[in-house]
Amino acid sequence: RSASTPYLKVTPSTLPAFPETEINYTRTQKFTLSGNSLKANAELTISGTNADMFSVSPSSIPPTTDGSISDTEVTVTYTPTEAGSHEATLTVSSTGATDKVIALSGTAIAPLTHYTVNWMVNGNPYSEGTPSTDVAEGESVETLPTTPAAIGDKVFMGWTNATIDG
Repeated sequence: RSASTPYLKVTPSTLPAFPETEINYTRTQKFTLSGNSLKANAELTISGTNADMFSVSPSSIPPTTDGSISDTEVTVTYTPTEAGSHEATLTVSSTGATDKVIALSGTAIAPLTHYTVNWMVNGNPYSEGTPSTDVAEGESVETLPTTPAAIGDKVFMGWTNATIDG
């Protein structure tokens, strides 16, 4: 390609399928967009049967006066509103440049019941490492971001789903 030919680059060039997502919950993935010798904005559009389940931000990126777009983070969001498999296409285009096309896909499941977990270690509230307090039905918590340190002469020994007194 000539140095003056408009050019778009997306990194990575493909995105994996979004992980299984509950209806009305959100998952995101990111990629980087750059370009050279551009004469117009890079426009990011989503099309296809399930285009309404996906969104992209930003949706338009202007080049600098020299026609370049330096590495710019782009976020693709999957927010399914019905259960099932969903597919769409993300197209990145700019006048004179070859379009970059990214396939989007995800699978949505019915909402699960969620429970709030209050973490306690030796009877004291535990928040080291900011453990998640949201646990969905059917899931279990097996690790904390930071293992509880010894408190006094007590040492973390394992997990239980029972209240322990004494």
